[in-house]
Amino acid sequence: WNTTGCEMSHGYKSSDAFIKDADPIEQVWPRFTAKIESYLDNGNKVGMLIAWSGKGGDCGKLFEITEELHKGVLNMPRWVVYFCDPITCISHYTSCQLNESKRHSGRVGYGLGLVYEEAFGEPITNAHNSLRDAEAQAKIVCDARVRGYIDRTKSVVLMKDVWAGKRKQAGQHRAELTRAVPLGWDNEGVDTFELPREKSYAGPGGGGQAGPSSAVTRVCSTRSLADLFLFFVPLSLLETVARETNRYGNETWVREASAEEWRNHEMEVEEEDDDNTGDGGEEKVVDYGDSVVLDVSGLPPEQQRYFRSDTAEDDEEYRPSDSNSDADSSSAPTVTTGSTISTLASMHSDENSSYCPSDDGSVTDEDDGGDDLSDFFEKEPKRKTRFIECDENHPNARKRCKNGWINVTAGYLLCWFGVLICVAALKLRSYRVAYMESYGVNIPFIQNALRRDAANQIKGYIHFVDNSTLPKRGGRGWSANQKIQPFINECLKNIRLGWI
Repeated sequence: WNTTGCEMSHGYKSSDAFIKDADPIEQVWPRFTAKIESYLDNGNKVGMLIAWSGKGGDCGKLFEITEELHKGVLNMPRWVVYFCDPITCISHYTSCQLNESKRHSGRVGYGLGLVYEEAFGEPITNAHNSLRDAEAQAKIVCDARVRGYIDRTKSVVLMKDVWAGKRKQAGQHRAELTRAVPLGWDNEGVDTFELPREKSYAGPGGGGQAGPSSAVTRVCSTRSLADLFLFFVPLSLLETVARETNRYGNETWVREASAEEWRNHEMEVEEEDDDNTGDGGEEKVVDYGDSVVLDVSGLPPEQQRYFRSDTAEDDEEYRPSDSNSDADSSSAPTVTTGSTISTLASMHSDENSSYCPSDDGSVTDEDDGGDDLSDFFEKEPKRKTRFIECDENHPNARKRCKNGWINVTAGYLLCWFGVLICVAALKLRSYRVAYMESYGVNIPFIQNALRRDAANQIKGYIHFVDNSTLPKRGGRGWSANQKIQPFINECLKNIRLGWI
């Protein structure tokens, strides 16, 4: 029971009588499914589940009930074939009169309460009551300004596809418990550490004096959380992050590239970096055995383009994480004489890929397919663009961010980190919630401190180092967390200054 979240929205408490005395789910669920099925004429009609921002919320709960907590006992209503999230059709189709771009009020967001008030000029009566919210949603969906956009490609998806994605996510969560740690990391608990004797507090000899340093004591005397934050994350560090973020998002000239062109470029760059020499200047010999390029010409196009190696159970363990990218494997497929699939191209770093986060933060649920080779292939990622750095005069030259860049400063970053701290303290599921204008959710002091577009931009493009100075994956000096390590090192140094 999320006490803080409930107090901020509907105000219900776990001690309320109508909640404590409610029937258990085992009794309520059959009544729910029977009610839904009664409208579908014993299968002669098909149903569509409509839920406001429901793919991650409502569908997540339905999946938890029917596939995890009560699997085999409680089932989804029969003949419900489709799913629709009204937010998707309203936000995607800019010609919809309820789209954010059509508003004269200047209000932003697609919360149910906000859209209802924009549509009908009045708030929802008894908002956050389940029945009242469902009625408000139905009124919006049946309105002529929205109804014409419901039966469109982006608006409706198959329930089986939603469920397939949920099952895939659940399987990934279960696998996480036994999955090997990523390349470059160590298992927890492997390293042992013992305190030096002069700093040990065990035994009659005691230890050295311990406590907060005079520097951090002075900072704490101001009773300012901002001063304390800047003690551990100094302004000079924020200025470095701001500079690198601006460089990455708005100063470096790049051009879009196909997957094959991008892959070839990465291999050429690595060859230039290696220069075929070892530590002592001698020639390095890289032996790939009898590897040959795998012939995938007879496979479907999507499988040819998104082949992944079986060098690991899950390629994601070998993909470096970036702040604004959803990486996918771009390795060149090869096969050895022992029929073992391997890769000639080194695993790529996704620093030259741009990821555009969706407006509603939803996750696309896809089914991987069921053919025999499905374990070696993956579907094309959504909203994925690969970039190669180029000269400013190239005909296709552009910046990574093509929609009005907001110059990032140390002050912007200070506000952004402050927003993240406030969101964590308030136990909100996402910083985006702070910008919603639904009842009891919008937080003016956050909205006034940092605009939503600025927050989204920083989240999408934040960089801590100049990527061009980093070693290539697998090269000398490469580290799995090299894109964040300098920032971590500086923070750790300042943490040590705060305690003796």
